[in-house]
Amino acid sequence: MGVQSLMYRALGTVPGPIIFGSLIDRACLIWEYSDCDDDGGVCWLYDNDDFGGYAFKILFSCRFVTICFFVLAYVFYKPISEIDPEQGQETPFEDGAQSNADLPSNLEVNDSVIIKSYKVRSD
Repeated sequence: MGVQSLMYRALGTVPGPIIFGSLIDRACLIWEYSDCDDDGGVCWLYDNDDFGGYAFKILFSCRFVTICFFVLAYVFYKPISEIDPEQGQETPFEDGAQSNADLPSNLEVNDSVIIKSYKVRSD
């Protein structure tokens, strides 16, 4: 969880302001530079058409990448399953069972909770 949170924050919150700040700077038409500051200056006039075009391109590309990853996840998703040792075939785990008869033989239902029983080897 900690690594996931770190990656989410590093990839989600750090590049966003940098990218959109660059977008805003590209749309500037008139800059005011001062002799004292070395941090770039202040923009006095923006080109609204360029600004809107840049914003649309960035947001559309982010949405396109999101949709591509969603489609890939949808195509390659495989539900969780187990191999039933008695039948030697895969059976759906929990969600695929329609009734008690559909459960694999090593699963039992106890007050709406699925309990898996294990056989202990005595070697």
